[in-house]
Amino acid sequence: MTTATVVATTTVVSGTTVTTSATLTTTVPVTTTVATTPSWVWALVAVLVIVIIIAAVLALRRR
Repeated sequence: MTTATVVATTTVVSGTTVTTSATLTTTVPVTTTVATTPSWVWALVAVLVIVIIIAAVLALRRR
């Protein structure tokens, strides 16, 4: 987990300085293999799963 801290400083005309700090926390995924897989691979896997389910349902109905 990486934490990036952003500090913004605003100077008002009267001479006072207002400092606002915002903390932005970003989590880095441990496994990048899922993120780097192309979308067409997931589409192909989904189509294959649907075909297998339909084939199983048809095979059970024929009995």
